[in-house]
Amino acid sequence: KNLLEEVRAGHFREDLLYRLNVITLQIPSLSQRKQDIPLLAKEILSKKKKIKVLKQLSPEALQALMEYDWPGNVRELENVLERSVILTNDEFIRPKDLVLPARFLANAPISSSYNEKIGTAISLEEVEKEHIKGVLAGTKWNKNLAAKILGISLKTLYTKIHQFALKEEE
Repeated sequence: KNLLEEVRAGHFREDLLYRLNVITLQIPSLSQRKQDIPLLAKEILSKKKKIKVLKQLSPEALQALMEYDWPGNVRELENVLERSVILTNDEFIRPKDLVLPARFLANAPISSSYNEKIGTAISLEEVEKEHIKGVLAGTKWNKNLAAKILGISLKTLYTKIHQFALKEEE
């Protein structure tokens, strides 16, 4: 927040501002300096020395990181990468290994075939299948995140995937 504006609005004490304001650094948010993401990601991954195999980002995963707006800045990037390092068994982190917040997926486009089917004479089961398929595609088949978005348990999601014979398409 801009503390000068907060002081003017009466939400922050002016005397406290002057105590804290020794040096002011203007650092743009990570969304304004996306060119830094590859270097930051490489540095963050290199610091994970507790793991046996040094993890690397696949080009597709790096592209997914570049497309996200990062409202939590570098700390959010670090958390996403740390989760990915823990969850992937491979030496490469792929898009499906990235656990990006659901708000990122809310901006993902819904397929036109899905939009065309809503409100037509199709069964509720078909709507459910299309919705689950869309959420899984939007989460890059991250089943934990998809289950959270759908508001169902992971076991129920696995049951639905089997019931509808859904397959991950890479």
